[in-house]
Amino acid sequence: MTVVVSRLIPVSHTVVDSIHRQCGYVGRQKIIFGISAQQRQFAFKAKRPQTIKDQRWDFENKNPYHAERKESSIDHLAQGQLYTPEALQTIQLTIHLNKLVTFGYEEEGLLQRYGDRAALLAQGFKPKELGLILNAFARTKHLHEELLSTFATTIPPRLPGMNPQGLALTCNAYAKFPQWAKKNPHKIKKLFRRISQEIPHKLPMFEGQGLANIAYAYGQLGIKDNLLFDDLMDEVLRRPEEFNVQELTMLTKAFSQDTETSVRKTQFWNTICYWFLEQRMEIEPYYMVTILNCLSKVNHGHKKLFDTFAQDLTVSIEQLNFVQCCLVVNAFGRIREYDIGLFEVLSKRLKLLLSQPLDDAGKVNLCASIVHSYGRLHQPVPDELFLAISHTLRQHEDIVSSQGLTNLVHGMARLNIKDTTLLGWIAKQIVKSSEKGEFTPEALCVVLYSYARLKVRSEVLIYLLSQQLLKAAYMPKLSGQGVGMILYSLAKLKIEDDRLINACKKQARLLGPNLNQMEVYMIVHALSQLNRLDEQLSAILNERIENLEEIPITQEDDWWASWSPPDEMETHGFRPASATSPVPPVPEEKEISKGRRSQRMKVDETIESSRDFVDYAPPEDVPRRGRRGRRSVTLENAEESISMEASHPEEQNEIYRSPSSPKENADASPSSTDRDNLWTILEQSDATDVNSLKAHFRVSENTRGRKGNKPS
Repeated sequence: MTVVVSRLIPVSHTVVDSIHRQCGYVGRQKIIFGISAQQRQFAFKAKRPQTIKDQRWDFENKNPYHAERKESSIDHLAQGQLYTPEALQTIQLTIHLNKLVTFGYEEEGLLQRYGDRAALLAQGFKPKELGLILNAFARTKHLHEELLSTFATTIPPRLPGMNPQGLALTCNAYAKFPQWAKKNPHKIKKLFRRISQEIPHKLPMFEGQGLANIAYAYGQLGIKDNLLFDDLMDEVLRRPEEFNVQELTMLTKAFSQDTETSVRKTQFWNTICYWFLEQRMEIEPYYMVTILNCLSKVNHGHKKLFDTFAQDLTVSIEQLNFVQCCLVVNAFGRIREYDIGLFEVLSKRLKLLLSQPLDDAGKVNLCASIVHSYGRLHQPVPDELFLAISHTLRQHEDIVSSQGLTNLVHGMARLNIKDTTLLGWIAKQIVKSSEKGEFTPEALCVVLYSYARLKVRSEVLIYLLSQQLLKAAYMPKLSGQGVGMILYSLAKLKIEDDRLINACKKQARLLGPNLNQMEVYMIVHALSQLNRLDEQLSAILNERIENLEEIPITQEDDWWASWSPPDEMETHGFRPASATSPVPPVPEEKEISKGRRSQRMKVDETIESSRDFVDYAPPEDVPRRGRRGRRSVTLENAEESISMEASHPEEQNEIYRSPSSPKENADASPSSTDRDNLWTILEQSDATDVNSLKAHFRVSENTRGRKGNKPS
């Protein structure tokens, strides 16, 4: 009711009181005098809507315990809009979703509805809320592609307002969905490139868990950012005491993706190993396996750490499964570290586990890696373990990969294991796999070399391997290492394949300026024995030797270490083919320590990894063309054509091991690294006359070369 009172008409108090009584107004008197008037208040006030109060949460201010109980419960949300995300806005949606996941009420259909609503309201979320939404879906591992795509385009403009916790949650969430990242590489790279620009100036505000999550996310998604990882490395070195065992393990897995060595990285790995030893009592056995595998991947053999973990794993060997036992053997094989007590219990544990059926192809292929690791250590495989491995491989011959066959035959060649039955089975499987194009060019070279080193001659197998190597898609991808192994194998088995030899010579001419010293000696040694070294190739190799004259011969434990096949191994299989250059770089000059190299690794010494083979995956449509008049290759004659060059016929069906034979293992353990020792090694490997090889590499001062270098 509005009261308008004229300014010219006097009004008494009795009139005002009567107006008040008629309007029923109780309280403060409000009368506006003037021409214009305002609407006065109603005579009664509207009642507030009644709310249902839970008596359990009364007196929150008087008893804080009630508030804590309310926060740790979902009852007050279940009475509201928990199951109706379509009616929630950004803040309430974030709260309800995290409560839903925290208390285990997540359902696939309900999470899908929450994801649809979050994708619709993506532009209205605050930066911190974006990270919390992604973290909730990452914890439940529920893939919502529309949400991930929408947030990937929404987050970059909001990054300046995102705190360190939000950045860590965002990186960790996208790392949980690698399958989506593979389908959308452009979006994931654009997002993480922008995150890399935002992280460095906020690094001091990160906690240890946040730094570990970011490094682990970049490693899992395969995103390389050297500048960011250098900043992370500096931050870890600044405050390493803030990281627990899990966070240190995540950092180890992330930084082990890059195998390049430097002084700064050596300091980083030494610091990580020191703090692992400080928290040794809190490390579980499966964490120890992961740590050893990552450290061996970067060839950082920390003596004290490996010895300590070896003792702990010896005691807790019963807690390791088959994959973890194989990873331990592979880790010690990479750094050439042999612990007698650990390997004794490992062999018994592996034998027990192999008596049980294996249900995974990755586990079956890991059996071959065991033999290969023993070969790197130059330690004989226990007879019972070797028989169990061969029996398991034959039972699962359909799922044995080409990499598994390569590792198996190369390990047998290193250990000089001549098992006629197993070698015949391997030849049969190689024929079957090579027809499908599963072998890479370098793997074929390793197989050919392994049979030559065992002095096993199979005409059909060698013919098949030569036909595969002569294909247009294979030969150009060979490195100098592969060419040397092919020629060495042909010379050792005394096989004169003109087409293959000429193709290898052509490839050697192309790779001549990039060959290292060992590859040059290998090629010359083989061609000299085959009497196929021409003047053109000799001139190219002479020129390369002159350029490498000042570089010392780099040898680690054995001179054949740089001729081993790839042995990088994932937890559930083998690494995919690499896409690096087919021509390996020339090794840099380094100092070689005087005296005999200790069998144990020094604590602060970084071991340079031996040059692994480069895996090249052949194209799917490799042409397969035969030649008329050639003998047809079948599985039967491939297995029957195995002939053993043994001195006694009773050795045909036995497992023969000769670890101490100087004739067969002349290239297994050299005692020095000088050039004269290399000539001795070549002389012991069924080579031609050493003096003729020396004369070949020495040039008179009348033609070309250095002054004072006169032929002997």
